[in-house]
Amino acid sequence: MNGYDTKQISRDLFALEDNGVRAFLLIGTDTNLLIDTCYGNGDIKAEAERLGDGMPLIVVNTHSDGDHTGGNHLFPDIHIHPEETARLSQNAKGKLTYNIIPLAETIVELEIILLPGHTPGSIALLDRKNKRVFTGDIISDAYVWMFGEGRNLDAYLRSLKTLRALAVDGAFGTIYCAHGSVSVGADVIDSFISGTEKILKGELPGEKPPFDVPALVYDTGAGKILA
Repeated sequence: MNGYDTKQISRDLFALEDNGVRAFLLIGTDTNLLIDTCYGNGDIKAEAERLGDGMPLIVVNTHSDGDHTGGNHLFPDIHIHPEETARLSQNAKGKLTYNIIPLAETIVELEIILLPGHTPGSIALLDRKNKRVFTGDIISDAYVWMFGEGRNLDAYLRSLKTLRALAVDGAFGTIYCAHGSVSVGADVIDSFISGTEKILKGELPGEKPPFDVPALVYDTGAGKILA
C-alpha cells in the first residue's frame, strides 16, 4: 500500500489518506490527475500509478503547505497556482528536485478557481460535469487553519463567497476535503461564511484548542476555524 490508506470513492475517484491529510486521484480517459501529495510518508507516485493502471499522471498542488507537497519530490513536474510558486520554492528550502509549472485556467477538464485566504495561491479544482469540487484546506468539517504567515481572514471570506456563488449557480453540490470527512455538501459554505464574518466582527467567542498552537478555535457549526 506504500504507506497510504486508499479508498475508492467512485468509478473514477480515489482518496489516499496519510496521517490526517488526503490526496485525490482522478482517473481519466488517457491521463490521470493527482491532487496533492500529502506528507510524503511512502511512495505516493507508485500508489497512484498502481491505482491508475500506469496511465500518464499530472500532479497538482492545491497550495504549498508541507502536508500537501511532501511527496512532490517523487515527480518530475508539479503544477501550482502562480501566486503560490514562490512560497513552494521557499518551503522546499533550496532542495527542489522537480519543475514548478504555473497552472492555467483549466487542467484535465477541471477549472482552476483561485481562492486566497488560507494561502495566497490556494485553489479549488471544479468538475462541473460531475458537480463536484476539490478545495484543499479551504473547507473541512474538522479544522481550517487560519493563523500564521500567509493566512488572511478577509481574503478567506471573499473566497468562501466565491464558492457559494458557484454552488448557487449549480456548478457543484459536493465538496471533497483534504482534512476531516472525505466530502461534505455545499450547504456548509453558509456556515463558514457566517462564522468567518462573526470572527472578523468579534462576535464569535474563541476557545483554547485541544493542541498547542498560537490560535483560538472558533466553531462555525460546520467546521472549526483556527485563527
